[in-house]
Amino acid sequence: MANNKITHLALKLLKTSLVRDGVVLLTDEGYRDSTSKLEEKLRLEVGEFLGRIREIIPNDFAFTCAFEASGVHLAVEFVDGNTHADAVGGFFTSRKSLLAKMRGVDWDEMRAELIKRGGLFEEMVSEAADRPVSIPSSSKAAAIFADELAPIIEELKSEFLALNLVTGREDEGVSVQECKTREDLLGNIGDAMATAYDILAVVENGSNWTFEAIEAAKLEAIEGLGPISRAKAEGRFFG
Repeated sequence: MANNKITHLALKLLKTSLVRDGVVLLTDEGYRDSTSKLEEKLRLEVGEFLGRIREIIPNDFAFTCAFEASGVHLAVEFVDGNTHADAVGGFFTSRKSLLAKMRGVDWDEMRAELIKRGGLFEEMVSEAADRPVSIPSSSKAAAIFADELAPIIEELKSEFLALNLVTGREDEGVSVQECKTREDLLGNIGDAMATAYDILAVVENGSNWTFEAIEAAKLEAIEGLGPISRAKAEGRFFG
């Protein structure tokens, strides 16, 4: 390789249109499309770098490189049918150290462990499927957090922002998330429900959603969750 330091490549990429929030994110499957408009020399350098990694990592593992000024974050994920699991990764400043770490991984052992782990998740999801859905009521949760919730709602109404999701959890109290779109709102609702947060209110353009509208949105949000997250959101995962 012409230059062992990853920063040599990273700094070039950070001067291109691919940079987002100070980072250039490239996946092993999608980097050709992502870099198609770069000048040829840089495109070939990216291909050579990612190609060397691909030579070491088996094809049933996918990887992502997040380039920043000081180096690259490498994240490797095992992908096999419905099984997706984080495998290995790290932050690297030299190609030599990155490739050495990847060569040092026992991929067969890691694959076996992740398949076993995935099987346990599937078993847990299968058991959860037999349990009744028990989604916490937003109206009851809002009553529990009433004292803390009331001044927050009044402040949100006065700010007149487009979409605000208000959630609560016993150990963390009430929190507010500003959502730019309805899709963003539904994603945040799903994530909140899957992590044991109660959905207390939605304030849109200075007006409260009805609890009926919130319950409908919760059901819609759940449809976008994976099987484990959905089981958690529906209160079925742990009995």
